[in-house]
Amino acid sequence: MPCVRDEKTVEASELNGPEERVLIGTSLLKVTAFNRVSGLRFHGDVDICTIDHVSAAVAEAVSGDEREVYLDLAGLDFCGIEGLRLFVDTAQRLGRQGRGLVLCSVAPHLVRLLQLIGWDRVPGLFVVPRRPAAPPTRDGRPGGVRPQDVRPPRRRPEGALRFR
Repeated sequence: MPCVRDEKTVEASELNGPEERVLIGTSLLKVTAFNRVSGLRFHGDVDICTIDHVSAAVAEAVSGDEREVYLDLAGLDFCGIEGLRLFVDTAQRLGRQGRGLVLCSVAPHLVRLLQLIGWDRVPGLFVVPRRPAAPPTRDGRPGGVRPQDVRPPRRRPEGALRFR
């Protein structure tokens, strides 16, 4: 899934290569570093139990001099306020240096929380919301699939009248 910010699109293939480097691999959280750009991919929970690991990984990711650092949050199951605060504080520091922190694929409830608190306006922080997926239908089909997309075409019975 591409991450789009200010008309600049970064495809997933640009973010990572075949061998992402695992920085954190616990039962609660897995964090991998991108190969081609500066950034991290998160899978699992960012909470009070994992914040020390996340803080160290983010510090390593922003230690270079890249203009933008990307954090892919698509795989997050949970992100507590301490995780959001870490991202915002990091973005503020980067903003003062003329750099930026791009949060990609941010869940809608986290986008809303950032807006309510006012953190979405922090200089240096760029929030790219996750594209909403259509909810599954009542009969369990994936969202966005209409019944006529999955049914075979109807045939007119032999001898039936055709109306125009």
